[in-house]
Parts: sequence; structure tokens; C-alpha cells
Amino acid sequence: MASSRAPADDGRQQHQSLEDPPMAPQKQQSIRDYFRWRPLPWWLCFVGGIFLLTKLQLVYIDSPCAILGTQSPVTKAEIQRAFRRLSLCTHSDLLRGRLQRSPTPAEERRANILFNRASSAKDDLTKVLKRSKKKEAECYEGELEQAVVAFFAQAGGALVGLGVYDYFEIAKGIAWNLLTFESGFFNTVMSVLWLAFVYRIMKQFLVYLWRMGVIRGSVALVTTVVSSVGNGP
Repeated sequence: MASSRAPADDGRQQHQSLEDPPMAPQKQQSIRDYFRWRPLPWWLCFVGGIFLLTKLQLVYIDSPCAILGTQSPVTKAEIQRAFRRLSLCTHSDLLRGRLQRSPTPAEERRANILFNRASSAKDDLTKVLKRSKKKEAECYEGELEQAVVAFFAQAGGALVGLGVYDYFEIAKGIAWNLLTFESGFFNTVMSVLWLAFVYRIMKQFLVYLWRMGVIRGSVALVTTVVSSVGNGP
């Protein structure tokens, strides 16, 4: 009986081995498995577009060099030359001779605005030259980027300075205003819509970071460092 069962068992094992494919060896994960490129969220593109348009306006429209019509960097002689050229066309005492007629009130107002902008740009560049003690002055020194960094630094400092009790009081105050309509029906509805919008944006941002692998990569890096320190020599 034992000899008759042995061939049957061998045939059953061979049949199972044919049906079940062999397990593929697990591939070691690389850095690409943690960080994967994903399409940017629409709101991130919107914020980036606003930042880019603002910077273009500051550099090519509102900067002192753009107002005077010069290129950065600029010297003191170039500043005076550009301001003199603009003042011949915009100064109130020279406008009549330039037009060879009496200027209209609209032309006088426009010329006055342009002259004041040119005078302010000349003064700003002159102050930069005196402060830096250099022969050339830069018209744009990253003021927008510095303002953004300063804003986030102040916001982060304010958030860090708050304690757990402060956050609890803020949440309680918001919940009380929403439940009791203390700020009015319209303001309460707008507050609810705003909170829902912020929640959705933050959720999309966290999901985007998770799919990109930023969160997973950071957690993997921290756990690796902690385990290596814990195992130590």
C-alpha cells in the first residue's frame, strides 16, 4: 500500500509544481522607488504663475532701471544721463518747448507722474550706490524672494511660539463662531467654504507629496538613521 501511494503523491507534487510558477526574487528598492514624478496640482501652478508675473513686473516694469530705461547694473553717470533724458520730456518747465504748444491738463498730469517716477528711481539707485560703495548698482536684488522668505519665517515663528493651549483656544473660538453664527449667516457660510477649500488644498498637497515619494523617502531616511544609531557599534 505504501508503495502504491508514493507514485500518486509524487505525481500530485509534480502537478502542483507545474501549476504554481516559481516566486520571482524580490528586487532591491532604489531611490527611484521612493521619488516618482507626478503632475503638479493646479493651485501650485497658479501660485507659481502669480509669483512669476509679480517678479516680471518688478524687474521689467517697476524697477528703477526699467523706469529710467537702462540695463542693470548701472553706474552713476548712466543714472544721471538717463534721468536728464527723461526730464527733457517730462519736466513741467520743459514740456511746453518740447511740444511747441501748451500741454493739455492730461498731458501735464501724465508728464508729472513720469517725472516723479524717474526722480524716485534716480534717488533709489543713488542711495544703493552710496550704501554699497560700489561703482555699479543692481536694480533688482531679489526683493520679492526676500519678502517671501521673511513672510514664511515670521509665520513659522508665530506658529512655533504658540502653545497647545493657544491652538485649542483658536479651534474652540472657530467652532463656537461656526455653530452659533455669531459673525452672521453670510460670514459663517463664507468661513465654512474657506475652511473646506483650505482643507482640500492641504489634502491635495499631502497626497501629492506622498505620491512623489517625499514623505515616504523622508520617513525611510529617518528610520534608517534611527535604526543605524540604535544598532551602533
